[in-house]
Amino acid sequence: RSPNGEHQPHHDHHRNASKHHQEKKRMVHEQLLERRVVSKEEWVAAREELLQKEKALTRERERVTRARLKLPWRAVAQDYVFQTPDGQNVPFADLFEGRSQLIVYHLMFGKDWTEACASCSFMADGFEGVLPHLKARDVQCVAGSVECV
Repeated sequence: RSPNGEHQPHHDHHRNASKHHQEKKRMVHEQLLERRVVSKEEWVAAREELLQKEKALTRERERVTRARLKLPWRAVAQDYVFQTPDGQNVPFADLFEGRSQLIVYHLMFGKDWTEACASCSFMADGFEGVLPHLKARDVQCVAGSVECV
């Protein structure tokens, strides 16, 4: 959608994504030009300082992960039905395909788009390699798009 809430055609989505990509490239280029060349000792000191921040971030992410795992569950009381790409209706419970856990990846796909969003497609391209590992751990993974009304 545009900033004023109007639906953007698919080609506008790609044009805006392209503008964003070009702006990001420009910013990265400017950052590269601003970097200093330093001695090995100065680089090691700066890297050590950054490493301590990275370790603190990892510890915090692990704390958040533990908190997420402690969240209570909520029963799914509604009978949700999903439509497959070939038009079949599938009840929510059938998405598990007999496994105890389900990961649902929200694949952003606009109503008038001919393909999914670039970032979602990038993530989905890697699913094939991950699926056997998930299934070995009793996890099913599906990707889908919700039609907004």
